[in-house]
Amino acid sequence: MYFGFSPELNAAIDAGLAKYGPVELAKRFMFHYMRENGVTYGDAWQCVIDLSESSFEDPIYIRKVEQFYAKYAEIMNEESAATMGEDIRFRAKHNVLRGIVWGLEVPISELPYNAICSVQGLYWDEERIQNSFAELDNETGIPDFHPPAIITYSTPIASLDDARKAVAARKDLDRPLALFDTWGFESPTQFLVVAIPFQDYSGTGEYTVPDQPPYNCIVDKTDGKAYTTDLKNTDVFAHFGEDGVRVVSMTGKDKALWHEWSRTMLETLPPYPGESY
Repeated sequence: MYFGFSPELNAAIDAGLAKYGPVELAKRFMFHYMRENGVTYGDAWQCVIDLSESSFEDPIYIRKVEQFYAKYAEIMNEESAATMGEDIRFRAKHNVLRGIVWGLEVPISELPYNAICSVQGLYWDEERIQNSFAELDNETGIPDFHPPAIITYSTPIASLDDARKAVAARKDLDRPLALFDTWGFESPTQFLVVAIPFQDYSGTGEYTVPDQPPYNCIVDKTDGKAYTTDLKNTDVFAHFGEDGVRVVSMTGKDKALWHEWSRTMLETLPPYPGESY
């Protein structure tokens, strides 16, 4: 029983616990909540699929959930969703991952309560949450995958917008177009730089989003091929010089624009909008 909930909601939770147990009940509720908000596959969905009693002692799982939670917390903080529908889906993922993060810090028996508390709000009040329990028997957790719209761009690359789309089209980065900085610049060679603010780097020295480097991406203007500025592309950037970092001081928040093998680029870097020294 959770003292912050009504007797009716507590009764519905107790019935669910008796039928499914705490982990399965929490998973069915989170699947249902995501599905109701347009999320039917993806990183948060997979985190719920992988959730089990052993997850509470699995550092790899805990770290993965924390990384994705940090990803969507940043999106919410930056209000960077491109559309209302995207904002709803991002918030749903954020709420679910927050419930898992909270739940991993307490006994397993409290997991359903944390899952519910993390989504409770203006649009998901106690009545709607209570009514949702009637739907949980039908929730399978099977993802309903709809491939995202194909991002197209023109070649040769003639604009920063096309260069940003070329990077977003790289499925291995899984980087939403909305997260790219709208600023960028042309290098002295055939490349155009798409800026990714250095904000995915946590205080622990780990990337908060797996396989999504915070480095800027370099787009070849001739064919639209995008290169991340990391070790595997050393040969591509050898002619730029090595290891350049420029910290851009912004009003209220610092951004660090990171350029590996880009000393030459830094020498010609134009001012960042709003930059002050």
